[in-house]
Amino acid sequence: MTRTDVTDSTTIVETRRSCHNPFTHILDRLEPLDIPAKEHFEEYLRYKWRSNHRMKTISSSFTSIVFFLDFYKRLGKSELKEIARSDLEAFVEHEQDRGMHISTVKTRMACIVAFLHWLLDQELIPVTVFKKRIRFKLPETLPRAIPPQDVKKLLSIIDHTRDRALIFLL
Repeated sequence: MTRTDVTDSTTIVETRRSCHNPFTHILDRLEPLDIPAKEHFEEYLRYKWRSNHRMKTISSSFTSIVFFLDFYKRLGKSELKEIARSDLEAFVEHEQDRGMHISTVKTRMACIVAFLHWLLDQELIPVTVFKKRIRFKLPETLPRAIPPQDVKKLLSIIDHTRDRALIFLL
């Protein structure tokens, strides 16, 4: 390889990075990440780009799938062939524990499931992941505590000792 060949290839890489294509920006964000199935993920993003999806859709998919693949890696798994339904359920719980709204979790899971369907079409993951649909439930909210001033007002009105004891138990 001559010096001009090296210079030309360096120029091509620099040109790719300097162009204002939003898709290359996403690929540049993917490059430094250490996540499982990174090459398949990049192929999936390119598939979405070729299928003429909007940049907002691709960006949303990128974010959701990166969160999932990072979570999957922290589970100690490195191959997507090992994926199970329980991993998806654990991710949903993890996102809800982080305080995400149920609508956000549903949107993220839709992006992840679309990626997993694409992997299934490529015959890279087992079919058992999609045996049953994952249902989302809004977690029950806990009742709010009564402020101490209101408790004192309530207790000052109650005359009978038995009624007072019942209120203390609640």
